[in-house]
Amino acid sequence: MSVEIQTAQAHHGAGETETAARDRVAPVAGKLRAQVLMLVADAGEAGLTATEAYELYVVLHGERRGGLYSLAPRLSELERQGWVYKGSVRDDRAAYVATPAGLAWAEAAK
Repeated sequence: MSVEIQTAQAHHGAGETETAARDRVAPVAGKLRAQVLMLVADAGEAGLTATEAYELYVVLHGERRGGLYSLAPRLSELERQGWVYKGSVRDDRAAYVATPAGLAWAEAAK
């Protein structure tokens, strides 16, 4: 399985603004998805919420790349593809944890 598939998602019934945002991020979604998986894998069993992942991404990569709303959907995509799962809940938000496949991918990608 590849983490770097060049697609992006928008939720069912997404409006014009949301689908336009999806189309803008699609060319970089695969790379962003891979970078997010690396962050989640490095977080270990504690995992990361979408907000934590975004804040860490900005610190490590020095770019905001469309904000939290470009990064958060990548977590949902990774979950749907079996790379991460929702673990504990912090501040009413799910923390995503890498699956064994996600951990193996991240280790191989280092």
